[in-house]
Amino acid sequence: MTKLPHTTQTRWQSIKKAAQFIAPYQRQVVYSLLALLFTATITLSIGQGIRLLIDQGFATQSKDLLSQYVVIFLLLVIALAIGTFTRYYWVTWLGERVIADIRSKVFNGYVVINC
Repeated sequence: MTKLPHTTQTRWQSIKKAAQFIAPYQRQVVYSLLALLFTATITLSIGQGIRLLIDQGFATQSKDLLSQYVVIFLLLVIALAIGTFTRYYWVTWLGERVIADIRSKVFNGYVVINC
């Protein structure tokens, strides 16, 4: 079985061709990346929230601290849900638009060839 020669230059050319379909949606790409950064930050914070819940809430046996850290943990979970929804929305929206643009370009090229 022979492999097709793929040089770095042809890979970058493919990336540039794909990037031309993403370029009109720069704002949406930024929204997607911000939502990704937000959810990653919250995901890392949940681990610290659990640590504080156990160390400060359970270990000290303080009802006030325990209830405070439970509320903080629940707020982190709600923030994660909102961030995940936002990220999913923008990534899906962007993917649908890019695919629609690619399809229309292929279809327009196909119509021109057949005419």
